[in-house]
Amino acid sequence: MFKFDKNLLEGCAAAGTIVALNTTDVTNQTNPAASCRQRCYDNGHVLALLRNSSVCSCNSTLSLLALLLPTPCGTGSWNVYRVHHVTTTSELTMRAGNQTITGRSYTKPSEDVGFFATLDLSIDTTFNFTFDDGVTLLTAAPPVYHSFVAASAHQVKVTAWVGVVQVGTSFKVDIQDVDEGRAPDLVALTSYHEVEPRTALHSILVVDEEVSNCSFRFGDGATLGLPLFQDFGSSQRVNHTYGICGRYNAVVDCSNTHGSVTDNYVFTAREWEPSVVVVVNGAAVAHDVGRNGVVAPPSSFTAGVDNVVEVKIDDILVTRHVVRPERQLPSPTILVSVEHAPWTLVTNVTVTVTSCDSGSLVVDFGLGDLPLLFFIQEATDSVVFWQAVNYTEVGAYLVTATLSNDVTNTSDSSWVTVEVPLVRFTATATNVTSLTDPVVLTLDINRGSAGPDRVVFTVDYGDGTNPKSYFQANDQDNFQPVKIPYMYTDWGIYSIAITASNNISSLSQSLLVQVGDNITYVDITSSKDRVTVSENVTFIVTCPTGSDVLYTLTFGDGSTLLVDENNMRTTGLRSAAEVTSASTVTVTHQYTTAGYYQVNVTAQNAFSQTTASLCPLVVVVNSTGVTSLTCTPPTVALSLPYDSTSLQAPVVNKRSAEITVQVKASVNCPQTVTTLDYSWKAFVVANDSRGRVVETTLQDICVFKMSNSTLVIPPRSLPFGLSKLTVTVAPSGYELVTSSRDIYLQAVQSEPVSIIDGGDVKTIMAYATAILDISQSYDPDLDTNVRKDLAFYLFCMPEASSRAAANLTLDAIMSASRLLGNRTIYRITTMNELWIYEYQPCFSDSQQLMVDLTTYSGKVGVVIAVCAVWRLVFFNDTNTIHLMVMLLEVRSVIFVYDDSADDDYDTVDYDDQQ
Repeated sequence: MFKFDKNLLEGCAAAGTIVALNTTDVTNQTNPAASCRQRCYDNGHVLALLRNSSVCSCNSTLSLLALLLPTPCGTGSWNVYRVHHVTTTSELTMRAGNQTITGRSYTKPSEDVGFFATLDLSIDTTFNFTFDDGVTLLTAAPPVYHSFVAASAHQVKVTAWVGVVQVGTSFKVDIQDVDEGRAPDLVALTSYHEVEPRTALHSILVVDEEVSNCSFRFGDGATLGLPLFQDFGSSQRVNHTYGICGRYNAVVDCSNTHGSVTDNYVFTAREWEPSVVVVVNGAAVAHDVGRNGVVAPPSSFTAGVDNVVEVKIDDILVTRHVVRPERQLPSPTILVSVEHAPWTLVTNVTVTVTSCDSGSLVVDFGLGDLPLLFFIQEATDSVVFWQAVNYTEVGAYLVTATLSNDVTNTSDSSWVTVEVPLVRFTATATNVTSLTDPVVLTLDINRGSAGPDRVVFTVDYGDGTNPKSYFQANDQDNFQPVKIPYMYTDWGIYSIAITASNNISSLSQSLLVQVGDNITYVDITSSKDRVTVSENVTFIVTCPTGSDVLYTLTFGDGSTLLVDENNMRTTGLRSAAEVTSASTVTVTHQYTTAGYYQVNVTAQNAFSQTTASLCPLVVVVNSTGVTSLTCTPPTVALSLPYDSTSLQAPVVNKRSAEITVQVKASVNCPQTVTTLDYSWKAFVVANDSRGRVVETTLQDICVFKMSNSTLVIPPRSLPFGLSKLTVTVAPSGYELVTSSRDIYLQAVQSEPVSIIDGGDVKTIMAYATAILDISQSYDPDLDTNVRKDLAFYLFCMPEASSRAAANLTLDAIMSASRLLGNRTIYRITTMNELWIYEYQPCFSDSQQLMVDLTTYSGKVGVVIAVCAVWRLVFFNDTNTIHLMVMLLEVRSVIFVYDDSADDDYDTVDYDDQQ
C-alpha cells in the first residue's frame, strides 16, 4: 500500500485564495488524496490540492504555502499536500493458486480447475485472472473456474488494483492427458435354442475401446477361447450341443489390460421328442419343424380351392385352418395407340391380361374420373379390354391398369401427354471476364406466349465435357425464361449448342460465348528516361482490361522480357518485373552501352493483342565526364497562352483548330554549345473509377530531339477532353542537362459547318422542284464519317423575315417556328435526322409539302407548287447557331410594262413567252 505521511498535508487554503485550473473528479477513487497526489506528481507539479475529497487540482507555486491555514480544513476549502515521496510500490502481497475438483491428483483437458487469490490486507478489490488460452475472468470474490482444451503447463496471471497500485502474481497449472484405463464397458450374453435337440446358439456382444480377450464356459464343463474382439461394439456367435437335457449356466469372461467383465445366461436344453404330423385335405404331407413353426412345401396344396390343414402332435389335434392358395397374377399390359399430340388427343387404350385366376382389373385414364372396374373369372386365355379416350386439355396423364385378388397385386402404367408444340426458341448467354463467374444461359420458348409445361434442354457447352440435360416444368400458359449457370474452367471462346424438346417437337440454337476479357489498350511510361550506363530505368506498363495477359517487352538493345501477369515477379537479363496490381506491371532494366533505345510492349491473351511504344526514346549516356559538365539546365518559357496552364486551368481549343506552341529557351552552357534539342510527348488525362487522375500516352504526338522550337499540332490530333503536352529541352550533346515544361489543353467541340450548295440566290421555275443540296455540311472535328451524329434543321420564311431570324439562336428560332415534319437522310450510313420548320408562312399546303418532299444523297426536294410566296429564305442549321442561308426566288410569271396605261401592268404566262 502507499507509504502515506500525513505530515505531507501542509495546511488549508480558503476557496477564494486559489484559482484552481484543470480540475479532476476523484470521488470514485479508493484513496482520493493518494490519487490526487499521484496525478500531480505524474504531471510534474509540486503541490496537490484536494477539496471535499472529490475535486483535485495541481499547483507549482511554493509561495502558496505562506498563505495556508492550519488543519483541519473546513468544507469548501482546499487541503494542500506536497507530492514528493509519492510511490506506486506496495508492501501488499498476493497469494494465488489452483485446486482440482475431480478428487484426483491430476486434471485432464476440458475438466474445470478452481483458481483462488487473496491479499494480505482485507480490502475490496477486483481480481483479474488471465489465462494463456486468451480467456480473462474478473471477480471480486474468488475462486473462479476454467478448463483448458489442450494438455500443457498453462500460465495463469492474477492482478488486482489497490488505488493506483497494482499487485499481482503468476503461476502454472499442469493439464495432463492421462490414460486412466478401463475394463470393457459392456459384455452381454444372450442364448437361443436351435431346432436341433439340446443345441444352443450363444451370442456375445462386447463394447470396449480396446482389444478384448474373451473365454466361454458352457456350463457343462466345456470351455472355449474366443477370437479377439478388435472393434468397438463387436459381436460373435457360438453353437454348442449339450449331452443331456437340463439347465446350464453359460458364462463369458472378457478382459483387457485394465480389467475384466463377466456376464452369464441360464440356458435350458430341450430334447424336441414329440411326433408332429401335418395333414392337408386328409393326407399327411412332408414338413419341417422350424424355430418359428411348422413349414409345409407349396406342392402340398391345391391352388384356387379351399385346403383344410391340420397339425397333430402325438395324434392330438393341435390346430386346424382353411387355406386357399392363389397363383401369382400376371401383370397387365397397356398399349396406347397415340401417346403424344399437340393441343388435343383422341387415343385408343388397350389393356391385355393373360390367363389367370379370378381377379379385379381397375383401369384409370388419369382424367380424374372414376376408374373403370372389370372382374375376371378364372381366365384360361388372354383377356383384352379396349377404350377410346378423349384428352382435351394440355397436360400429362398417367394411364394405369391394376390387377388384384386377395393375395397378389400387379400393375402397368403409361404416360399420355397433350402438349404445346415448340414454335420459337431463343437462347442468349452472358460473356464473363473471370473464371469465378458463371456464364448464364437464358432460354426462352415461344417468346412468352403459351408454352409447353415440360421441356428438356440439352446443352453442349463446347468445352469437351459431355452434354448436360435440364428438365424444366413450367406454366403452360406463360412459359417463363429459364436461366442456367455454368462455370468454365479455362479461358476461351466457346460454341454452345442447345436443343429444346418435348415429346412432339424439337428446336435447336447455337451461340458463342467468351470467357475472358479483351485487351482494349496497353500503355508504357517512364518517369525518368535519360540515364547513365548501368543505371536502372523504371517503366510502368498499364493494361486496364484483359484476362490472363502475357506482356512482351523489347528494350531496343536486343534483350526481351516475357511477363505473365499470373507470376508476381519475373527476372531476365539485366531486367526484372513485378506485378503491382491487376492492371499494372513495374519493369526495371539496365543498359550497358550509351545510345538511344526504343522500348516497346505487347500485351496479348487468347482474344486480342495490342502494342505500345515508350515516348520518347530512352537516352543512355556514359557516366564518365558527366560530373564535370559546365552546362546548367536551359531556361525555358512558352508562348502565350501556354506559359501558365495547369490541370485545373487548361487552354481551351476547338478540336478542328491547328495548335502552335513556341518554346522560348536559352542555352546556359559554354559558348561552344549554341543549339538546343526539343523532345515532345503527350498524354490523355482522365479520372478513373475512383476519381484518381490517370495519364495515358498519346502515341500520335511523340517527337525526339528536333531542332525546331515550335511544335505544330494538326487539326483533330488531340481527342476531346483534357490532354497534357510535355516538352524536354536539352543542350545539344548534353542529354542529361534538361528542363521540362507541361502544357494542359482542353479540346472541345467545334461548330458543324452548314452548307446549302448552289450559291446565295437560286431561281426555280413555278411547278418545278427546288433541290436544296445540304450534302456538303459536315462536322469539322471528324476525319471520317463526317456526318456522324449530325441533325439537320431547315427553316423556311419569306425574305422579309430573314433579317430578324438570322439573329436568333437555334432554340429561339425553333420555338418561334412551326414544325412541318421530319425525315431520316443517309439511311444506310449515318441515319441523320432532318427537321423541316416554317418560321413565317411560306406554303399554301404544308401537309402536301411533306407528302411530296423527297430526300436522296443529302438533297431535299421541295415542290414549288405549294409555295405561297415567291421569294423564300431557307436557313440550314446543323444543331448549332451556325446558319447557312439560301434565297430561293420563285418565278411563275413575267411582268411586261405597257406605256399606254399608267401604272398598270399586264401579266403574261411565262410559257407563252417562250
